[in-house]
Amino acid sequence: MKRQSFFLFALLCSHLAFAQSPGFSSGIYGGAAFGDQKMRSTWKAQSLTNNATPTTLDSSATTVIDSNYSVFNGVVGVNYVAGSYLFGLESQGKFGKNTITMSGIPGCKITCQATPGPATDSSTLSLGNSVSVLARLGWLPQPDLLVYALGGLTRQNVNSSVTCQLAAPDPICQVATGAPYHSDSTSGYMYGSVIGFGAEKKFDKLSFRLEYKYTTLKTLNAVAQFKDATQATYAYGNKINLYNLSLGMLYHF
Repeated sequence: MKRQSFFLFALLCSHLAFAQSPGFSSGIYGGAAFGDQKMRSTWKAQSLTNNATPTTLDSSATTVIDSNYSVFNGVVGVNYVAGSYLFGLESQGKFGKNTITMSGIPGCKITCQATPGPATDSSTLSLGNSVSVLARLGWLPQPDLLVYALGGLTRQNVNSSVTCQLAAPDPICQVATGAPYHSDSTSGYMYGSVIGFGAEKKFDKLSFRLEYKYTTLKTLNAVAQFKDATQATYAYGNKINLYNLSLGMLYHF
């Protein structure tokens, strides 16, 4: 009986020893992360020229819009472990689209009433996919537990547009019968910086991480030209900040 008990105890110990993680080591890894991202867009009017009715532009006012949406990250990277420290370099591709639309055009007012423009005017911002290159510096309080800070650069797909309603008095667009709306958009890639921190736990070949990232993009400076009777040109800036919290699973080769 004692021999059987010892055998079962030894078997259990060997199983636990096998289940224990060998810890982080130098090498390549890849995986995916899912998370929630908050986008904060700060619009500010810069200038307005108009060949017809005098207009009012409030260039000191800003319009801030917040929006949350889900994103998926593909991750590939390499680690180098030296004692209790880890140095890493990784690339993240973020997939997920978010579009926000607000009523009115920031900074523009109807001259005679000094009130915001018609509700049918609108401003839209869309974010698409992005790619980031990040460096990581971490500390290993235990061989299989990593806490780290990160920083790097990102490239984000962005589209921004403003739409004018032309069938009523408006701060930018003049009445234009038969052409009730006109839109002008700016699209392309914006660059910015990323900082963040996280914790990662390793189980044999797999690891799980919880990560927070803050991204600030360069200001999008755009010029909208409306092809109506006023030939109005409206310039504005849009500052975009992103806040991302994600949970990821990685495989270490």
